[in-house]
Amino acid sequence: MNAILDAGPLIAAWDKSDKNHVWAVSILTKYPGPYLTSELVLAEVAHMTGKDVEIMDGVRTGMFVFDGNLREDAAAIQRVLFACNTSDIADASLVVLSEKQKRLPVLTTDKKHFYSYRRVDKSALPLETP
Repeated sequence: MNAILDAGPLIAAWDKSDKNHVWAVSILTKYPGPYLTSELVLAEVAHMTGKDVEIMDGVRTGMFVFDGNLREDAAAIQRVLFACNTSDIADASLVVLSEKQKRLPVLTTDKKHFYSYRRVDKSALPLETP
């Protein structure tokens, strides 16, 4: 795995009118995958883009990889939600993934929130943002 993937870069890469489209295509080229992400993030992308078939193709081919599952990570995700009151459940799942895979950068367009998130050890997440 090359990076942890948030919804924003994938949404922007698929939407040429998105203000972050050029950056998203560039960052996904710099980190060509496979991407560590969560089912929650991919559900968000599916909802926002309607690219359900493409997302499932990425899961099937190994482009999108999961580490754990919602049930296994529930306590850690809940801890993040309590600690970061601006976090939603998808973002919290990525914070937990970053705690498990500390060396992987998190690809996100959400600078406002991700710069404030902290891992359980209080360290910042390594971010790639526009």
